Amino acid sequence: YNNFLYTISGLIQLDESDEALNLIHSERLGNHALISFLNEKIQDTFISGLIIGFYNRAKELKVTLLLDEDSFCGKLGQHLEKHLLISILGNLVTNAFEAVEHLEEENRIVRIYIYEYENEVICEIEDSGNGIDQHIINNIFEKKQSTKDKEFRGYGLSIVDENLRKLNGSIAIEGGELGGAL
Repeated sequence: YNNFLYTISGLIQLDESDEALNLIHSERLGNHALISFLNEKIQDTFISGLIIGFYNRAKELKVTLLLDEDSFCGKLGQHLEKHLLISILGNLVTNAFEAVEHLEEENRIVRIYIYEYENEVICEIEDSGNGIDQHIINNIFEKKQSTKDKEFRGYGLSIVDENLRKLNGSIAIEGGELGGAL
């Protein structure tokens, strides 16, 4: 939001108050649509807060973040360790953002689908990147397994795997309809 505020400040200083108002209104409309979606479809405040964070990060990265309209998540029960789910989603969405960062702006797309039913939460994170190289897919959840800098990277998916085990969950990796990983 600092960049947004600096832009508004600059527009006001340039006596471009109409442009500043247009920017404020377009920002408010985008946030209003997101908040309406979350109020209707995602009732767990931890997950809603995380999605708002993803939305803001996506805007900074100039990534189109799609929230699947079929998503639904009520208030998650006490049986679920939410910090583990947040860690899982955070790592997967961050990987998806990184998978599309090299693409032209109009092709940078990440889709999130979350569906909660009884004691299960199903999450899909999909990107429009290049997908996962088949030669590393069997070892992708091992530490320091990365297509980036292996000295300092390659921990996120091992953390995802570890947290999923703690939650008695599982993960599947495949090609998505957007052309990248799902």
